[in-house]
Order: sequence, then C-alpha cells, then structure tokens
Amino acid sequence: MKILIEDNFNLRLDLTDMAKAVNLSPWRLAHLFKAEVGISPLRYLTLVRLQKARHLLETGFLTVREIACAVGVPSASHFTKSFKAAYGSSPVQHRAAHFRTAAITAGDGVFGGSRHSK
Repeated sequence: MKILIEDNFNLRLDLTDMAKAVNLSPWRLAHLFKAEVGISPLRYLTLVRLQKARHLLETGFLTVREIACAVGVPSASHFTKSFKAAYGSSPVQHRAAHFRTAAITAGDGVFGGSRHSK
C-alpha cells in the first residue's frame, strides 16, 4: 500500500480508492495500515505529498500553486496551511531560506576569500 501511495501521490486518492486497489474494505485497510505503519493511510499520503513538495521547493522554480497541483493538492491555500503545519514555515519562506543558504555557500567560493581585497 505504501508503494501504491508513493507512486500515485499526485492523484486524487481517497480511502475508498486505496481499499479497492487492495481488495479490502476502507475500515479494514485503515486498521491494518495504521497497525503496520503507525499512521492512517490518508496521513501517510499527506506526508508523502508534503515531502515531494518540499523537494520541488528546494530544487525548482515552480510556483506554490503549481507545486500544490503537482503533488495532488488542488487548493494552494490548503497546501500552504498543511505545509506550514508540517514544517513550521510557509512554502515561500521555506524556498527563500533554501535559496539564501545556497547563494551564500556558492558566493563564498566565487566572491569571498583571498581572491578579492576590500
């Protein structure tokens, strides 16, 4: 089931769809999944989506709305609230922090150090 979620995180999945894929009732799937993984299938789906979104924020230039759609969350505002709850900062703040760190690191090697005198 984890593989099914990880491979299809960008689709509109609900518990009924997941249960049909493994020929179980939604209740039975939720019970078994939580016993094995420790969280509900829908919570796991949300976490996978947020991890994929975080990667896209850190490595690309898609807008927050585009990233939300790419990871299967049709509402950018809902995506932003979920991201902030999970990571403690908004997607825009997260991206700004990531790129600022990358720019400083890259800048030290190119412009800093003994190559340029003040």
